[in-house]
Amino acid sequence: MKRGAGAAWAAAGFLVPLAVYLRTLHPGLPGPDSGELITVAYTLGIAHPPGYPLYTLIAHAFDRALGVGAVAWRLNLLSALMQAAAACVMGVAVSRLTRQPWAGLAAALALAFARAFWKTALVAEVFPLNDLMAALLWLGFVGVLIDAGLVDPPPASARPWPAFLMLTVTAAIPAHHHSLLVLALPLDLVALALVTGRPSRVRRLRGYRMPYAPSRAHASTALALALVAIAPLAYLPLAATRHPAMAWGEAATARGFMRLLMRSEYGTLSLGAMGGLEAHGANHAWAYLRALPAELTWWNAALGALGLASLVAAARRGRASSAWTAARPLLAAVIGAAALQWLFLSRVNLPLDRPYYRGVVERFHPLPDVTVALLIGLGAARAVARVPRAARGAAGAVLVAGAALVPIVVHGRSVDQSGNTFNEDLGRNVLAPLPPGAVLFYLGDMFAGDLQYLTLVERERPDVALVDQALLARPWYVRSLRRRYPDLLPVFSRDPGHDAYSRDSASANARWIEHLEGRRPVAFLGQVERSYAARYEMVEQGLVLVPYRIGRSPAAERRARDGLAVLAECRLDSYFRRQDPTGAEADARWRVSRMVSRLCLELCDASAAPIRRADTPGLATLGAFLDRYVALDHVDDPEVLRASGMLHAFHPEFRDAARAASDLSRYLAVAPPGAAADGARRLLADLERRSP
Repeated sequence: MKRGAGAAWAAAGFLVPLAVYLRTLHPGLPGPDSGELITVAYTLGIAHPPGYPLYTLIAHAFDRALGVGAVAWRLNLLSALMQAAAACVMGVAVSRLTRQPWAGLAAALALAFARAFWKTALVAEVFPLNDLMAALLWLGFVGVLIDAGLVDPPPASARPWPAFLMLTVTAAIPAHHHSLLVLALPLDLVALALVTGRPSRVRRLRGYRMPYAPSRAHASTALALALVAIAPLAYLPLAATRHPAMAWGEAATARGFMRLLMRSEYGTLSLGAMGGLEAHGANHAWAYLRALPAELTWWNAALGALGLASLVAAARRGRASSAWTAARPLLAAVIGAAALQWLFLSRVNLPLDRPYYRGVVERFHPLPDVTVALLIGLGAARAVARVPRAARGAAGAVLVAGAALVPIVVHGRSVDQSGNTFNEDLGRNVLAPLPPGAVLFYLGDMFAGDLQYLTLVERERPDVALVDQALLARPWYVRSLRRRYPDLLPVFSRDPGHDAYSRDSASANARWIEHLEGRRPVAFLGQVERSYAARYEMVEQGLVLVPYRIGRSPAAERRARDGLAVLAECRLDSYFRRQDPTGAEADARWRVSRMVSRLCLELCDASAAPIRRADTPGLATLGAFLDRYVALDHVDDPEVLRASGMLHAFHPEFRDAARAASDLSRYLAVAPPGAAADGARRLLADLERRSP
């Protein structure tokens, strides 16, 4: 294959995915980790363990260099570029291995449009850089096979760059994502055996020859590359000394640096939540295998199966022919990567019965997908080799078209993130109604970075102080809050090492409220406990809870008016966009539907009857939301139907017996048994008796 032709094939492997990614790219703030990563990159802070300094520095430089569009969109674009580059690199690796450009392009497009891989390309995340590094490892490994004379035709002269590439990527892993070790370790070990070992140590592979004799110059170059690759780790303590607004841990100290790097608070080399979750016997490794045909589509899954079968057969026979002389070391690397990936996914302690957690783990699927893409390329090469020579061009074109078009048709609608503003709207709906200078105690990954992005990057409501209730249990977080807001929290403990939330009476949330009472407004978004209940009651206002002294909370009419005022300011159109069921947006939609349901029920109180559309814009907003909701073909939250039915039965501005009966009937068709369903059934019966 001529060099110019090879460049054209590689360009196609990059530009085709990139064009599709740009068409389906998320336009703004995704969730849940994206908000944190974007904010950290913009402010040069420190992300959650292991800190991701390599990504932070690259993203910061890209953001500053581009300077067009919102910061969130720029870093979403960075993900698309990295993921397209990863697909392209894998295509080049397969083309070099098989000497068939059709196979390389098929592998690139199959990888690019695998569902999890495609989803990750559309939002700001650390995984696209991880996938690009994985593809570079495979490119270096294939280069080692070629230089070892295991791929025909052998090169005129061997060069050490493939080994140097693998070394550089491996050395950079501590500065990015630990999960890449499951691929780097087997590839590096097999490559090391080929580069430095004797033929007998690699089972006398047919055609094997020493690619080059390692020299002092090679050693010096390798050391220099390794130092450059690991250098971003120095960013963590340097950034920590500046005390940025978002900085996990205390990386300026040796102990804090190692805890951050080793992910001690999460569990080193494992994926789990703070505090741990019961997985109920779930095995995410099996779940990945079961999902693989759907993730790839049957077309690409069949090519991958053919590639694996051909590789195993060639390794068993040990025959020497183009591309297959390398079967044994290639199979050893694939098996090693598969075994370590299986071990990693088996250690995940997140349950499978909740779609959101499946989505969290799904973000780790693109890493093994990179290896599967290699098998797809081998399968495509094998399939083309079985047709007559005169028809191979047409066969290759069919395989490439299928590799791209089948997953685009199957996954396109569900993966597409263009026009998805739900997460950004939700964050703004939380912040906008808060009083000036409010303190918001929030809980949950959905808000951990999103609210910080809006206040620190977009500079919306910078007067609001944000406090992560989950992190209050960590003394380093309390110390960072005290530096930013000296009078925000009461002193939990005179011992600096224990000055943190611990559920005792000295640190419970009742003290947070009491400490700020009369000084700053307080609101909650989720709660860690209910110690406040002895002196305060929580009143829902919009999406947040506001504490009031018991006996001083507003009356039902006032609550309804306040809620409607908040609703009138909310951005609600994005609620009706179809969301990925495993995404954070789908998991958070209940917050909006609950706000609407509560407002409907408050308006059913007799004291709220005087509220009219003419002087309360929120009523029109509420009515429009309910009309759109009942028109949906699938109802996610039946409680909205019950609340709508009651509103149309009782409030003068909405009274419509037929609509009330229709909504209640739909509710009862899907409602679980209980007091709410019994009350709806009685109301429906009463409406039917009164109807003419």
